[in-house]
Amino acid sequence: MSKINVFISSTQRDLSEYRKAVIDAIHTSYRFQPSNMENFGAQDGAPKEVCRRKLEQCDIYVGIFGACYGSISVEDNLSFTELEYRWAKAGRKKILTFVIGEDFQPSMKFISNQEDFIRAATFREAIKRECTFDSFLLPDDLATKVINALHNAAGQIETDESSAARKQDASPTAPPNKQPLHQLPSDLPDFTGRATEVDQLIAALDREHGGSAAVSAIRGMGGIGKTTLAVHAARRLLRRYPDAQIVVNLQGHGDAAPLTSLEAMAQVIRAFHPDMKPVDDPQQMASVYRSVLEGKRALILLDNAADTAQVEPLVPPPPCGLIVTAREPIHLDGAAPLKLGLLPRPESVALLRAAARPKTATDAEWDRIADLCDDLPLALRVAGSFLAHAEDCTAADYIADLADEQTRLDVLKVERKERGNVGTVLAHSARRLAETDPELAAFWQVLTIFPADFDRAAAAAVWGLAGEKDAAAPLRKVLDRGLLLFEDGSKRYRLHDLMRPLARGVFAWAPDRDPSPGSAQRLLDGQSAFAQYFMTVLGHANVLFRTGHQGVADGLALCDREWLNISATAEWAQAHREENDQARGVSAELPNAGVNVLSLRLTARQRIFWLEAARASARSLGERGLEGSHLGNLGVAYVALGETRRAIEHHKQALAIAREIGDRRGEGTRLGNLGVAYATLGETRRAIEHHKQALAIVREIGDRRGEGSVLGNLGLAYADLDEVRRAIEHYEQALAIAREIGDRRGESNNLGNLGCAYARLGETRRAIEHHEQALAIAREIGDRRGEGSDLGNLGLAYAALGETRRAIEQYEQALAIAREIGDRHGEGVSLGNLGLAYADLGETRRAVECLEQALAIFEAIESPYADWARQRLAELRGATAGA
Repeated sequence: MSKINVFISSTQRDLSEYRKAVIDAIHTSYRFQPSNMENFGAQDGAPKEVCRRKLEQCDIYVGIFGACYGSISVEDNLSFTELEYRWAKAGRKKILTFVIGEDFQPSMKFISNQEDFIRAATFREAIKRECTFDSFLLPDDLATKVINALHNAAGQIETDESSAARKQDASPTAPPNKQPLHQLPSDLPDFTGRATEVDQLIAALDREHGGSAAVSAIRGMGGIGKTTLAVHAARRLLRRYPDAQIVVNLQGHGDAAPLTSLEAMAQVIRAFHPDMKPVDDPQQMASVYRSVLEGKRALILLDNAADTAQVEPLVPPPPCGLIVTAREPIHLDGAAPLKLGLLPRPESVALLRAAARPKTATDAEWDRIADLCDDLPLALRVAGSFLAHAEDCTAADYIADLADEQTRLDVLKVERKERGNVGTVLAHSARRLAETDPELAAFWQVLTIFPADFDRAAAAAVWGLAGEKDAAAPLRKVLDRGLLLFEDGSKRYRLHDLMRPLARGVFAWAPDRDPSPGSAQRLLDGQSAFAQYFMTVLGHANVLFRTGHQGVADGLALCDREWLNISATAEWAQAHREENDQARGVSAELPNAGVNVLSLRLTARQRIFWLEAARASARSLGERGLEGSHLGNLGVAYVALGETRRAIEHHKQALAIAREIGDRRGEGTRLGNLGVAYATLGETRRAIEHHKQALAIVREIGDRRGEGSVLGNLGLAYADLDEVRRAIEHYEQALAIAREIGDRRGESNNLGNLGCAYARLGETRRAIEHHEQALAIAREIGDRRGEGSDLGNLGLAYAALGETRRAIEQYEQALAIAREIGDRHGEGVSLGNLGLAYADLGETRRAVECLEQALAIFEAIESPYADWARQRLAELRGATAGA
């Protein structure tokens, strides 16, 4: 693998020591080759021309800006340093900038005159405006930050190069995938040792895969560095697995319940298809999972696994790779096991020194602290971070505190070892926080409410602060003490699972320091604020989704990003609604807040569970409008399950409440839902009666969106009665309204309905035009159900033209989508259409298989299409018997 060329730009006089530290650090890296003036040697051309030529050849530009402006190019009246920066921008290079800290006191011997000082300050301010920069004070500090930033930038370069080499054609109308395919967190800049383990891991995964995926399972105790090692190795495998690197936290150990295999599969699938609907059937989900990954060079990192049973269904097909981290052994066929032990002492001391910089200590003191940390990486990092920021605590003081074995937490001890354990380090940090800064300790304690990672705005909410800017300082202080983790790529925080119990009981060591109102009330208040905040987040995701276009993908991405927190909100509200007024209110309102996105993230049975609790809460609060809304949505969920009679019961109750409270909009919606339900049962005349009543109401209240929806449903009903021209009239009215109000989903639906109508009239080419327009819109807005329907309709049109093979291609795509989103009706229709197509080709056995599957589905959901499937099967079997 060729090294990445890094151009180093800075002034010389004031930053020579800093340049040397950076260049030396780059030279020691396996990945990078520095390009700097000191090493240019004799070159043909003026210095300015040589610099520009060298910069054009580089991959990454690193700009280091101090107190001096630097030597001036006479013809440009700009310093060479500023020219190099401008050339890098013009050449669209990857730019990494580092600006001297505001606390730095420059030596005046390096500043030639006042103008030089002013121009340097002006240039630094321009850099800060134009770039995402990092600051520095000491040479070693700068070197560490540069190497860290280079590794992050290099990972992106390698991924971009590999992806570009394998780029495939994609539909120009496909909605952007908001769930990233390249999810590896940043590598640690001070990653130390583990050379043998890294080589073993890469050897297991960097190979031609043959008939099976490359799998490695890393195990070891909490805090041993499993995830850190996995990420470090994975970043060196980017060229082997360029298509995607997906990270799934299986939550095997922590407060949140472990992910089920289905939930983990859904996370991976949604990285590729963010609008996938929930699936209850394990076999169906496993089939989708394998299909999505088939043929892809993707690396799956399953972090924090509970056991083999959780992981076994998640093994991907070749040529994918899989890394699993777990505390217990994971037994997978063909896996290369890797047990991670404690760090060797020299590596422990090196890690400790790096984390504790700029703290000083003797070699013996470093060795003793590493010994008391038992060479556990997490403990070493926490100890080093504490020493780095505890000005009033020497290494000797810290050793004395760690040496008291009576204070160590048994639950955090290193098994089968008599010397110190990680609990001492963590307990010491927690105790000292409570004693020295009880207000910050109270902030830290409240963060235990989060079951997963969170952003700054969420922290501000649970802390009761006015905005996320107010949360920046306390979060930074907690980070500085090594008591919180931060992922720079996602800008999100999380508590390590070993830290959580210590944080929750942080005042156990100093109860007299617990600020008002005390731990119990503080956690209760924080939990209420947490629930209110994430109900608002869910509502915002739903608003984005309803805007259509890019908003669909944005809304789903926001929902997915906060899903563990949203789920925890629902669980808390449902569990405490009977004794807690705030929980009851959240329980009553949550399903409505995210009604659209939840329909794509909860299965029908999960929605019913949420809605039943919400209905009970709304009833106890006397909120008849909410109760009616939940009854109506329960009806929709039961229709999705094929329990149409039960759905009708709920819709009738919802209609009665709407009329009782004078909710005309709700009345129109419930009448329309009843019409859809009756149509599903084949009671078309009854459906039309309800749709007409609904149409009168939506026109009365001026609900144009509702009017368009009802007109479309009426058109479907008339089509069922073979009144095709009348159906077309209603579709065209509905289409006009959809375009008038910018309802892209409605526009797509009505174009598709018009296509079906023209097909029934024999105008097949005209039908195809409408279906293609409908399909383009469905893909644009991320409407997978609509996309499947449009593909199926296109298949019917091609079949009518005698293009049976082309029709089968469309049906198979429609079937895959129906199974992916859990659309049982669409699955049955696609299977039935495939059966007819195979029959046309003379493949009778295959046709019968498809129609039998379709019949089973139609019977299960009480669809009137069951009779159609029985008749087609009888015809096929009769023809076979006659032959």
